[in-house]
Amino acid sequence: MVAIRTGMTTNNITIHGDTPILVDYLAEGAANVVFRVWSKRAASTKDDDFGQPGTSTPDGIPRIDDRLRGKLFRLRKNLPFVAHVIESHNHFEKEIKPLFPAGRLVEQLLCKVSPDFVKSLNDQLRRREADGLRSPRRRGAFLAEDELYATAITSMLWDDEHVSCEFKPKWLTQSPSAPLGAKR
Repeated sequence: MVAIRTGMTTNNITIHGDTPILVDYLAEGAANVVFRVWSKRAASTKDDDFGQPGTSTPDGIPRIDDRLRGKLFRLRKNLPFVAHVIESHNHFEKEIKPLFPAGRLVEQLLCKVSPDFVKSLNDQLRRREADGLRSPRRRGAFLAEDELYATAITSMLWDDEHVSCEFKPKWLTQSPSAPLGAKR
């Protein structure tokens, strides 16, 4: 179950075995893991299954909420120094977003996630680890299965038509977990 929260409204999206969505490992850092979100159908045809929540494709498959088109899921690892997603999101909304003109930042949606969804992503991480596909310095760290939220962020994956420059909001302000008196 994934619920997208924008402002005061919440729209539920249920992800289960017959929902045409793929959530695949993309990358990870010390604190978070990022997964790609895409339609199973889009992998084999020009069609995809994104659209209005609660509707179905002509062949009866539930549509994936269109707000997830072109998004990545970022979920926090279960490590003591990693802030909860809601804290990071609130920091972004209150401290970082006001520093930039509208439309200059990638969209970030706060998503409510179920423990089963997070567990399935941890299963992916465990398989990658067993197959030797995770960096040795990232092994043993998994997603926090008690975390209630994830962030859906606009994908900025490189393509032949666009040039982008990335910097992380954490580079703009002091980390809330920095030692007292630390300077940036």
